[in-house]
Amino acid sequence: MKILIVNSRGHWINGWMSFPESLDIVLNVLNKTGYEVKSVEVTSFKELDDVLKQTNPDTLVWANAYWVTGKNGKLHGLLKEIQKYNLPMIGSNSETLSILLEKDTCQKILKEGNIPTPDYLIIDESNKDKASDLINNITFSFPLIIKPTKESRSQGVTKVNNRQEAIDTIETLSHRFPNSNIIVEEFLPNNDVTCGFLKLGHEIMLLPSYIVVEGLDYSTDIISEAHYALPLFSYEQQVITDDIVLSQLRKHIPNVVSLLGINNVTRIDGRLDKNGKLKFFDVNGMPGLSYPISGLIKQCFSHFPTYSEDYIFECLLNTIVIENFEQHDIFVPLSIRKHQLFNLKSDTTIKLKIDVKKEVDSLVG
Repeated sequence: MKILIVNSRGHWINGWMSFPESLDIVLNVLNKTGYEVKSVEVTSFKELDDVLKQTNPDTLVWANAYWVTGKNGKLHGLLKEIQKYNLPMIGSNSETLSILLEKDTCQKILKEGNIPTPDYLIIDESNKDKASDLINNITFSFPLIIKPTKESRSQGVTKVNNRQEAIDTIETLSHRFPNSNIIVEEFLPNNDVTCGFLKLGHEIMLLPSYIVVEGLDYSTDIISEAHYALPLFSYEQQVITDDIVLSQLRKHIPNVVSLLGINNVTRIDGRLDKNGKLKFFDVNGMPGLSYPISGLIKQCFSHFPTYSEDYIFECLLNTIVIENFEQHDIFVPLSIRKHQLFNLKSDTTIKLKIDVKKEVDSLVG
């Protein structure tokens, strides 16, 4: 069972493992578990092409970045290039990742699919010169959240309290993130709700939690880029027990995954509005696996409190890898299969069965 993790120089920050140190931990765990794992960092599009040409077709490729840099600084989709070689991959395909990176496209798909989202407005090249008028005529009230559409890890996410702050922020973000549109959203004064999603065979597991940051009041604030820059920034994942919130997650999360074509793992974020309705605003294409700080990992710690954190992380990695091996008909020994999250005991995860007949009927149709 071979795994090749492909990293891309200059593009680590938005990958599964955001730093070389977190990649080393993943490599150590996977090697100890029994996989034959290699890692490579490419510095150019040509290097990536050379690596893929030499990769055996029975190797599961794990792209740890969205982009690779080509000639004259042009960005190429890392997953798109891997797909050209018909190699088995971990995670969602390049088409889905492109949608998830473009928050405006993602929100449009969710809204059309009857998934509740915050009210929002898109600022792009066609209306950027009218941003002031658009803000004046906005149908939802201040404060607002303004963010670039093609970034992650809260980069550029800004809360504004009045019209002038909004106009200034739109201008600043347009210059700072020239490849992004700008999305203006209603602010929801409630806890951040985040739900991990994992699939293994015909089973789904949901990991619902609230994000808790000491000293942060979610009724007036948000987690921003500045928080991630703090040397001692930390947060916890508190298990959700509210039946009303859980029922909304149970109803909507599988539909979000289906609408966006997500493969087997993601983390989806939202907040409750003043009426208790859960609205979704972020879907992660490469949920963080930087041990022990990433959100999906902390969710697992919260939902499986009777196991050691090291073992939980091993089971999380196995769950992701096993599903992708089996999707490509690559044999996984029982000695590895038994160490995965669906075999652990938990009173707080949500487990759902996939309706295989319904899936087949939709494919046939």
